[in-house]
This record gives sequence, C-alpha cells and structure tokens, in this order.
Amino acid sequence: MYVIAGRGGAADKDPAALREDLGALVALLADGSLTPEVTTLPLADIADAHRRLESGTVPGKLVLRVDAPG
Repeated sequence: MYVIAGRGGAADKDPAALREDLGALVALLADGSLTPEVTTLPLADIADAHRRLESGTVPGKLVLRVDAPG
C-alpha cells in the first residue's frame, strides 16, 4: 500500500519509483487488465452501506452517491 501524500509517503521516499509504479497501474487500467470493483449506492442507503462495510463482505470500494435534488 502506498501513502502518497504526507510525511514519509512514497512520493517523499522514492518519487521516481512511485511515478513508475503509477504509470504501470494506469497502463493496466487502460488496457483492461485491471478492473477495479466499485459498488455504488444512493446516500439514502447509508445504513445498508455501513452494514456491508462492517460485515467485511464488500469487495473493492463502496461509494455513496449523492444525487442532485429535483
């Protein structure tokens, strides 16, 4: 895991290696070799989202969507 920002992060320790690693990551995303798992739920389902996170069964990331009013 990288800590990019802040003191002691990868950007401070070895910026060239970080740049190379991030470039490789972007290439994998661009060619479809790496597909992130993202679950999106409306903000109204925040309680369900919290239960899912606590259960440890959510693969990847969980994003709460804030819809525009109207």
